[in-house]
Amino acid sequence: MGTPRQFVWAIIPSRQVEVKYGRISAPCANAGEVCVALVTLMELLRIYAELFVQRTYHISLSIDRLSGPGSVSIWNDAEHRTNLRLVLEELGDVCAKSELPVTKLKIKYLLICFQNAEDPNHPQVQILRNNLPNHMIAHSLHEIRDRLIDELSTKIFFQLPHSREGLFENPRESWEEIIDRFPESIMDIEESAKCFALSRYVASVFHSIQIIEHGLIKLGEFLSVKDPISGWTAVSKELKKIVEKKYDQRTDFEKEHSAFVEQMQGTVEALKNAWRNKISHAHGRLALISADFSPDIAEEIRSATRAFMRRLATDLPKAS
Repeated sequence: MGTPRQFVWAIIPSRQVEVKYGRISAPCANAGEVCVALVTLMELLRIYAELFVQRTYHISLSIDRLSGPGSVSIWNDAEHRTNLRLVLEELGDVCAKSELPVTKLKIKYLLICFQNAEDPNHPQVQILRNNLPNHMIAHSLHEIRDRLIDELSTKIFFQLPHSREGLFENPRESWEEIIDRFPESIMDIEESAKCFALSRYVASVFHSIQIIEHGLIKLGEFLSVKDPISGWTAVSKELKKIVEKKYDQRTDFEKEHSAFVEQMQGTVEALKNAWRNKISHAHGRLALISADFSPDIAEEIRSATRAFMRRLATDLPKAS
């Protein structure tokens, strides 16, 4: 087995870092901020660190091969040319995705030189090869490597540990049945997992309570909640009212679904315990009242959220 990959993100300092610190945190109940998708920028700039390491290593090998004593002309070494061209093409693609334009231009220039000098139909193919001996190619490779180092020094890198790779790469894992029943919750499910992977625990919890709201709407419809704002307070009160009734005092509907209602009431209590003193349900809606979420608390809330939604997905009767 190979070494586990470590994902790395690069963010240009000036504008994007301001966005990172200004928008990454989710809103609290008394803040007038608007929460947005929090990881899209990072996804756009995602790179694999090992690609840079591997390609620069291969470039260094080519420099040594071109500069060593008794080195064979690269124009008489088709295998070397082919391998070097592939390395440069791959590195060029990564540079384009990672916004490293100067390195990309240097690579593009050298690849064009190779293309022209390898074209048997080019009228000056031999002159082109004579004007591009080993030491000139080695010099160009030195420039590519130096520009790559310079441009990478302008980036800020964040490493995502291997242990959280799954959360970012497969955010829907273990939520499949919930997504099937509540497809409108997909965005919040993905964002909650990705924000947790990136250690943005407040944002992760924010999306967790948004997931719960999707379920509350459906549960409120099932219970025929009369409150004009069917949210946490209205639904939890209705569940509690039904559970506290003696069985013979319940309606036929309540008797028929007694087991489901009692299970949902237990799951609601588990949610309350998970977010005690962290989340408010004033005005019938869930809202953050604290920005102090440790990884353990955020994980507990995510787990309780998944349990709540899974119970709804599997046991909530579908509308006929």
